[in-house]
Amino acid sequence: MAATVEWHPAAEREYNRHAAYYIEEAGKEVAFRFVQSVRATLREITEAPDRWRKIDGTRRACAVSGAFPFRLVYRVLDNGVVRILAVEHGRRDQPWRERE
Repeated sequence: MAATVEWHPAAEREYNRHAAYYIEEAGKEVAFRFVQSVRATLREITEAPDRWRKIDGTRRACAVSGAFPFRLVYRVLDNGVVRILAVEHGRRDQPWRERE
């Protein structure tokens, strides 16, 4: 059974900002592919949250599928919920380190 997902508010803002960027800079088709890729990655994570390596204590990261340079940083809460902490670009800072 797949785990439930909850988004840290900052991670949700990052996701929306990246999708808006693709709409503005690359068009709706590319933005749609980005959204579909994130959804596919979320399905993979929720099906087997422990599959990806730990990157910082209890936090894990999974590369977004497709040709997008992002990864989802997450942790599994005690109740089994997958909490998305960041939608991180591969070449940017890591502001999620303070997020729980």
